[in-house]
Amino acid sequence: MEWFRRVGRLELGGDKSERADAYLAAHTAGPATWFANCFAASDRPAFIHLDRNGALHSDDGAAIGWRDGWSINCWHGTRVPDDFYSWSVERSLSERNSEVRRCAIERIGWENVTERLTLVAECDDPGNAPHKIRLYDLGRGMADLYTEPARILVVQNGSLDKGGARRSFGLPVPASHVDPLAAAADLFGVPVAAYRALERAS
Repeated sequence: MEWFRRVGRLELGGDKSERADAYLAAHTAGPATWFANCFAASDRPAFIHLDRNGALHSDDGAAIGWRDGWSINCWHGTRVPDDFYSWSVERSLSERNSEVRRCAIERIGWENVTERLTLVAECDDPGNAPHKIRLYDLGRGMADLYTEPARILVVQNGSLDKGGARRSFGLPVPASHVDPLAAAADLFGVPVAAYRALERAS
């Protein structure tokens, strides 16, 4: 159609020319939102970085950006703040959004987090055999990361993610906990005996 309009000088009557322009814009622009009588479209991104599963991701900066300088940071599909890649261990652990906190610790590496914490106790996870549940004390310099005194319970997900990896999570629990099994049961909102009888966490 465009060849005939631009080269062949095809004349379209009525509002057909306007409609053709809108159709062309919609199919050559970037993301668009359609309304009843119009649509809003953005420019195409200047760059896009994806992980192996096709999710927006960058190890060290914006995952998608436009020519005007606007960009978005993503960690394996999860949108993260602009300063995410400069976060320290302390800043990562204090993040209130659990998914963003998990992303931050994935970036840093759990080995770099737990080596700075004090292991209180560990035990087998009855809801996620054969994996362990580990309870860590935040220690000096991290005790004020939460509004209430807390410890960190490190658990592994009960199932593999889309990429085939098993993710670990650090979950804040009341500092009064000394038994990782009791802390896990508390997070699930069930009695310790009921959690101990689980075959798999769900």
